[in-house]
Order: sequence, then C-alpha cells, then structure tokens
Amino acid sequence: MVKVQFDFSFFYPANYFPPKMSTEISLQAENDLLRQRIKQLESQLQCRSAPKSNLANELLDGLVEVTAKATGQRFFSAFVSAVARIFKSRYVLICENIDDPVTRVRTLAFWMGDQLGDNIEYDLSGVPCEKAAHGEMVYYPSGIQEAFPEDLDLVTMEAESYCGIPLKGSHGKVIGHIAILDDRPMDTSLCEVPALAVFVSRAESELERKGMEQALRESKNSLQSVIESAPVVFTAVNRYGLIEMFDGGAVENVGLKPGQFTGEDYFELWKDVPHLADSMKNCLDGIPTQPTLTEVHGRQLETRVSPIFNEQGEITGATSVCVDATERIAADVELRRLREKLAHVTRVSSVGEMASGLAHELNQPLSAIATYAFICQRFVESGNTETSEFHEALSKLADQALRAGEIIRRIRALVENRQFKTEWVDIANPIHEVTKLLEPSLRSQEIELKLHLNHGNKLAPLDEIQIQQVLLNLLQNAIEAIQSAEENATRVIEVHTEVGPGRISQEEAIVVRVSDSGPGFDVDSQQVFDTFFTTKKEGIGMGLSISKSIVSMHNGHLRVVPGPKQGATFEMELPTQKD
Repeated sequence: MVKVQFDFSFFYPANYFPPKMSTEISLQAENDLLRQRIKQLESQLQCRSAPKSNLANELLDGLVEVTAKATGQRFFSAFVSAVARIFKSRYVLICENIDDPVTRVRTLAFWMGDQLGDNIEYDLSGVPCEKAAHGEMVYYPSGIQEAFPEDLDLVTMEAESYCGIPLKGSHGKVIGHIAILDDRPMDTSLCEVPALAVFVSRAESELERKGMEQALRESKNSLQSVIESAPVVFTAVNRYGLIEMFDGGAVENVGLKPGQFTGEDYFELWKDVPHLADSMKNCLDGIPTQPTLTEVHGRQLETRVSPIFNEQGEITGATSVCVDATERIAADVELRRLREKLAHVTRVSSVGEMASGLAHELNQPLSAIATYAFICQRFVESGNTETSEFHEALSKLADQALRAGEIIRRIRALVENRQFKTEWVDIANPIHEVTKLLEPSLRSQEIELKLHLNHGNKLAPLDEIQIQQVLLNLLQNAIEAIQSAEENATRVIEVHTEVGPGRISQEEAIVVRVSDSGPGFDVDSQQVFDTFFTTKKEGIGMGLSISKSIVSMHNGHLRVVPGPKQGATFEMELPTQKD
C-alpha cells in the first residue's frame, strides 16, 4: 500500500494518510471507504476552525456525489468539475506525463471557467506545472504571472494563483499532476486541505489504471499484429480446451479463415487427428510434448503446444503454434537426396583410389581358380576323378571362387546408389567389412592394424553402408598420414570401440576411435571438417565434411580428440539402444 506523500502534519500526524485505492476494490466499497476516511478527518478537525470542517463536508459531499459511479475518463471529468465548483476555482486540470524523463504532459480533463475544455498537450519548460510534474508540491497564492513571465498562457488565462499536486503510481514514480488556477489570490493552499488527499489518491489509482489499461491494449494490439502477420496458425485454448483465439498469417494458406474455430472444443475439433488432441491434453496436464506433423489441405503443418501459467504457476490454458513446413520438408528431402548422391560419388571415388590394391586382391583368387581348374581338367582327362586329390582341387577352386565373389560383393555394396536406411547393427560388422577392403593397402604399406572392440553386444541404428564410408575415409586418411611419416617411425593404426556417456549428449553411446602413428596436423582440429579444406596435395577436401554429415544424420558426432601419442585421433559417437 502506498501512502499519499503530502505534508499535512499541520492537521494530523503524517503516518495517518490514506493508502492508494486498489483497482480491484469495487466502486461501492471504495466510496464507503472514502466516506469513512473523511469522517475520521472531520473528527480530527472538530478542534480546528469551523470553516475547515465545513470545507471537508462540502468536499466530501461534492466529490463523492459526482465520482461515486465514475471511472476512467468520466471520473477525471467529474473530478475537475467538482473541484472547480467546490473551491470556486476558474481552471482545474488533471494531466498525465507523456515521456520519461518528463518534458511534456497531456490533460485528461480540463475545466475552463464554466465548462470542460478540449484536452491539450504542452511543454513543461518555464511553466509552473514543471515542478509538480517532477513530484513537488507547488503553491503560489498570488503573482503567478510575475513568477513565470515566459508562460504566455498564464496571461491569456488571466491567472493570479496556482496550486500543483503531483500524482504518483503504486511504485512511487510520478505519473501526472493536478493543477488548480484562479484569477484571484488563493487564501489557503489547496495542497493543505486534508479531505482532498483521499480523492488525490483516487485520482492516482484511476490514472495508474488508465496507464495499465492502455499498456494492455497496446500489448494486445501488438500481439494481434504479430500473430496476423506471422506465417503461423495460432490457437489459444482455456484450461478445458475451449478455443479462445484462432488466427495467424498462414490460416488462409491452409484453406481456413481467422476466427473460424473460436468457441469450439479443441478436442472435439481434432478428434480424428489423435496426435494433435493427445499433444494438447498432455500439455494441459503438464506433460512435456514434442512437435507433431499434420497434413491439412495438402499442406504439412508442424505443431508445437505450450502451456500458459498464472502467477501461482498453475496451468490456465495453452497455445498451439502451427508452422507451414511444406516447403521446408520438401527442401530437407531434396537436401538429403543431394547428400546421398554426393556420398555415393565419394564412395565410388574411394573405391577408385583403391583400384590397384583391389585388382591385385581380386587377381589372387582368380589366378588360383585358373590353376585349380587346370588341375581338375588333367584329372578328368586321365580318368582319375575318384581320387582324393581331385576332390581337394575342386574344393579349393570353390573356396577361391567364393573369395573372389566376396571381394566383388563388398565393392558392389559400397558403390551401390541407395537411399538412407537405418537398422540395428553391430558396429563390428562395418569395421570388419572396411578393414578387409583395405587389407591390400595395409600390406603394401607394411602398416599394422590393431582392433580393440570393447562395445560388447551393444547395437546402434545405422545405415551400414554409409558408416562403412565414414570408416573407410578415416582409415584411408590414417594410411596416407603414415605414408608421410619418417621411414623408421611406428606404422600402426588402432581402432577402439567402447560404450559410455557421450561427450556432448551425456547419454549412453557407442564410441569409435581411429588413431594413427602419423605426423598429425598443425591446423585447427575442427577446421579439417570444413568443406574443401584439405592438407593433402591432391585432396579435394570433401571426405571429412561428408563423413561428419553422415554421422550427424545418425544423430551422432564426429570430432578430432587429443591422442595419447603422436598422430591424429578421430572419435565417432553413435547413439545406442538403452537397456
């Protein structure tokens, strides 16, 4: 509660002054309280002169009579009229501050002689209202024109005396003032009339209420403007699911109209779309929700619901914001298609880089097949087909044919152009597939490959071919790094797998580390993932960038981490199944 800050100690103790009226009190209760406070004032004035007591009675009767049922603008007009009549003053103004710090004010009601005049705005510089607007009591019993010679309006009004009373909000800040002027001297400062203090408090409440209502209107208008211009479908419901607002800039884009569903039951409206109704019900029950997709008139709408809380933290309703995601979804599909195409081109390019080693690897079983076929032919020509040597030759021929077929299968799987598709896979499978493809390169470069697979039986949702591409890129980079190392340097590549909390997500994940004993690199560890960045003389800088994109598509992370020794260590983190 805020007390009126007037110095009325001449009449009674300063700590008595009435508090500001709450805007939540009914007008009848407020007026009853006013009468009670005035009676208390009268009882204290009984020991004073009779004129002051009569003035309190007249002020009480007049102000209560004209303001009893008035609020807002009606109150301000009734107030200045009553004050002018009771105090027989020629001019009475109630003003509100326009700016902060205040330099201009606007009248809310202006009594001029015998009637209400038009409201005006005016500058405070060089006028008596300046001090009142800044929080000071102002009283000039006479000579007001001589005190403010630059204020020509005082001359026009033939003003002789002036009384200014500041109006303060509940926060203690000055929000306006009352100005009383007359064309004759004032015998007593109206600022010192105790009964007037009660109505000053009422005026402060009305002025503050007016400001809050104006701020609320502006806020609502601003919100309405934002909603109408935003490319969304906005729905607001109350605690029971009744739609209180249906609007947005995208409403007509999906074949609907603003306000079309206002007043309807949200759950009944969307009963044939269970995920929308369930999402709203969960939201009103305080259960976290996820965005949902709904097709409306051929458009894809992404819907997010959020609860509305009151000051006590209780859910009083919810909002639903639907964004037309049709173009974004189409763009995402096209982007994924282009990524898959680029990934395919990169896989084909990687196989091309391994062509000589693969040709040598494939040539070995083919040569063996030819040899064992020649041996079998000799056995047939000699008629010795029942011997154990003949059957052994046939068995070895078949084994070499299967070996050649397996090499071709791996190559074909890697270069196949296919859509992204995940299955629950043991990460050991793509690791073994890739290392077998790289065996020729590892042997020719005399590089030792060490596998430390410690992930147990954990599976991960993978597109196995695309993860093979990532592993192939990391291992090829490791091989090339070791090729540039000194001749007597250790030539080892290690692949570690383990299960543990992810570095970023902190959720359980399968972690794959590929480390090499090469010279490492001096550039920023994250720069190596930039498109077209490369440390190779003949590289195009696409391999690691594509690899990072593939891992991201699996909701995983690929990064460079500090290694225990020299060289580089790449770490791939993939989500896994929960126990």
